[in-house]
Amino acid sequence: MGLDDMQEVLMYEIEDEYDYDDGEIMTLSDGRQLLINPGDIPTTICWSAATPLEIRKAKDTSFFNLLVRNKLTQQEIRARWEE
Repeated sequence: MGLDDMQEVLMYEIEDEYDYDDGEIMTLSDGRQLLINPGDIPTTICWSAATPLEIRKAKDTSFFNLLVRNKLTQQEIRARWEE
């Protein structure tokens, strides 16, 4: 995914068990997984399955190098692809 590329996907689920120190795992409808920035966990807790998302690369090179936007609420969080 290039710097300006944007992908539209649906959120499938967020794991119920997570560790605030490590972040939480979000699974997308296509099976890929994102590790959510621990500081953004309170935001994602309110998101439901099938939430439409936009994913794009952040302009900086931080550890959480993706911006994930909830298309319904316009809330934006930081994440990275889970390996």
